[in-house]
Amino acid sequence: MSAGPHGQGVRPRRDRLSGVYVHVPFCAKICPYCDFAVTARKAIPHEPYADAVLSELAARQHELRGRDVRTIYLGGGTPSLWSHEALGRTLDGVRAAIDAGSIRGASAVQEVTMEANPLDLTPERLDRWHAQGITRLSLGTQSFQNATLAALGRLHDGVGADRAVRMALAHGGFEVSCDLIFGGPAQPLDAWARDLDAVADLIAAGLHHVSAYALTIEANTPFARAAARGELRVADEDGQADRLDALVACLEGAGLRRYEVASFARPD
Repeated sequence: MSAGPHGQGVRPRRDRLSGVYVHVPFCAKICPYCDFAVTARKAIPHEPYADAVLSELAARQHELRGRDVRTIYLGGGTPSLWSHEALGRTLDGVRAAIDAGSIRGASAVQEVTMEANPLDLTPERLDRWHAQGITRLSLGTQSFQNATLAALGRLHDGVGADRAVRMALAHGGFEVSCDLIFGGPAQPLDAWARDLDAVADLIAAGLHHVSAYALTIEANTPFARAAARGELRVADEDGQADRLDALVACLEGAGLRRYEVASFARPD
């Protein structure tokens, strides 16, 4: 089957469907459960890091050949800490590389996701991100209960988590996802029930997607060291299962479809 340079009119092969992931490793604070490749620093090297990403992209652009790129995902770390200038320049470079190397070019990209900290959202930033082509925000809410958030080492509170999701939804330019963590310290079943009530209200307000993860204790993290000292109490496997069952019942009852172990989305 022949096609033009970007394969217009050709049904894509599933083995060619691809995404581009850009890792942004900067955080305001490293959470005690996190073992990702991240760093917390007061002075973020915005432009030098963009230079490094674009340099690596140029070195690996050949990997896009024969691919049909549908998504761009900015993860971290906390990409919402990145300056608008560095973010915009990087996205422009990614789109140019996709245009030059993939089957159908950047016009085939259907979704550009950026992870964001609830504290980083402002109307002005939402406007800038939308103008730069971000179509989806994944918000690291984790919980809507103050005690749970404090135990997880998060910087925002429950009111701030709810406000951030509603602000992103009200903007109208984004699909919005939020993350939840269950089974961690300071989260009895009634606190998890309150989290589920909060997220059900947000689904009714238009929330598009939820990712919910059972807390795992990763080696060489503060949580792992606290657990080894007997200072960290988290839900056992049965407790995790009870919370997962409640999660599935709540989100499916609110209209989301479970399409992957930890992920729920609107049917469309």
